[in-house]
Amino acid sequence: MQPGIDRPLRVAIVGSGPAGFFAAEALLKSDIETYVDMFERLPTPYGLVRSGVAPDHQSVKQITRIYEKAVEVDRFRFFGNVEVGKDISVAELRARYDQIVFAVGNEGDRRLGIPNEGAVRCAPSRVFVGWYNGHPDYRHFKFDLNEVETVVVVGNGNVSGDVTRMLAHKFEDLLGTDIAEHALDILELSTIKRVIVLGRQGPAQVAYTPRELGEMGKLGDVAIQIDPADLVLDEVTEAFMARTHNPATKKNLQLFEGWAARQDGDTARVVEFRFFRDAREVLIDEENCIKGLRVEKTRNVDKGERLDVELTGETEIIDAQMMITAIGFQGQPIEGVPFDLQRRTIANQEGRVVEGAQFVGDMYVVGWAKTGPQGQIGLHRKASAEVVELMKADLQGLPHRALPPLDEIKGLLERRNSGQITFSDWKALDELETRRGRRRGTPRMKFTGVDDVLEVLGKA
Repeated sequence: MQPGIDRPLRVAIVGSGPAGFFAAEALLKSDIETYVDMFERLPTPYGLVRSGVAPDHQSVKQITRIYEKAVEVDRFRFFGNVEVGKDISVAELRARYDQIVFAVGNEGDRRLGIPNEGAVRCAPSRVFVGWYNGHPDYRHFKFDLNEVETVVVVGNGNVSGDVTRMLAHKFEDLLGTDIAEHALDILELSTIKRVIVLGRQGPAQVAYTPRELGEMGKLGDVAIQIDPADLVLDEVTEAFMARTHNPATKKNLQLFEGWAARQDGDTARVVEFRFFRDAREVLIDEENCIKGLRVEKTRNVDKGERLDVELTGETEIIDAQMMITAIGFQGQPIEGVPFDLQRRTIANQEGRVVEGAQFVGDMYVVGWAKTGPQGQIGLHRKASAEVVELMKADLQGLPHRALPPLDEIKGLLERRNSGQITFSDWKALDELETRRGRRRGTPRMKFTGVDDVLEVLGKA
């Protein structure tokens, strides 16, 4: 007998990214016998590990081995190609499970909110990243890189770094990765010569990890350019750094200073960092294509716990034929789940989903859907386990109720959606992708369309 109930615990996890799998791991290793069902709207698991991590970061993707090992028990089931809110409602899940964990990440992009942001050859990072990673939602997006010489990447974080590397890489260096085949074909024709990385703050405020930033300096046949004047710290920045003592900031500044002092010869491409510039307007031609970006210079302002910027009124024009914005992600509301419109996350207190200040009672949230876009993959393990501890503590308050048989939900979903993907199906697909990749000399060759996956698994 378990606290609050007289049978094994049943938990549904919505979303199959890192935070969701780490929650499953903690639940399945718990001293409380627990059955876990994971629901994923895509036919494949692993979220951003599969569709967000850059193709040149193959070592990061090895973390999926931990996930697979964690769920190798008969108390875990994966329901891929099942969309909560479409194939099954949140209310129907609540009727079949004792607790629900939402691990849906942040599926929306933050926008600049400037004129002409939706012009041709302007795209959020999620679209571009999803395109080159073969995400089913973005596989058909068109990028005409053979007509582009200068790209502006707006943002100074790790996603900005991924986008910049993918645009600046030598084509040959991408051949041994799991980049989507359609993206590889387009990148082979790329005429890009300059990638301008635009930041509204200064070099001491960038959000790159030093390791991620350092990879810029390892790109083949690429020069890095920085105006040395941008690296001269003002009194506001120096005072802030003296208070915060952030070692990552110092390491990043050392990297920037080293690149600024470097004398690179002729290279195929240039990556240029421009700091203290805020994008104000996308300039377009008569065909609604981007032809440039109007930016306004900024300066740092001390806000106590953080540095912010203010506009100076001084503007300049950057000629460019493409823009990718990488300024963060935000959550999207789910019907039946309280949502914090200000934070753009599922409304929660430390992982318990709340309506106003009241705990809903059976719903929890982990990962970026809980915190917003912060924290690297490995940090989610501890954070998800902490939420699982809250779930265990709340068991005493669960109502005593009978639930439908375990297999009832399989029949329900089969009546509504014949294309369910099990974890065994995924393993078969994984083997097919890696086998195709070996023939190409890559880690894997992805199936990028939902229909393609269903067909190859005999579920079409």
